[in-house]
Amino acid sequence: MTSRVHDVWISNTEEYKKNNFNQAMPSRFFKMMIKAVDSNDDGVITMDEYQTLLKNIGASDQMSAEELKEIFDEIGDSELNGERVISVKSVEERWSKYLHVM
Repeated sequence: MTSRVHDVWISNTEEYKKNNFNQAMPSRFFKMMIKAVDSNDDGVITMDEYQTLLKNIGASDQMSAEELKEIFDEIGDSELNGERVISVKSVEERWSKYLHVM
């Protein structure tokens, strides 16, 4: 069972893929998104990194700060400097189900 905000998170990603990478192989798109969201390549995604991704794909107005916090509270699996973060591995597992990759 997924929450509404989790569905919004996935929907934003799918919409961006459909509009900008429709011809790309799902695995290629997925790898590009992971690289873009984990901008410092440390294996975790912070709220700041995800907000930057949303801004870069034109979806920053589709998710409120409260919804973003709810996602990190729901699926964040560790903390970094006192901040809830999501491991890249967790994102890979969740996105692969929705983007039909891996």
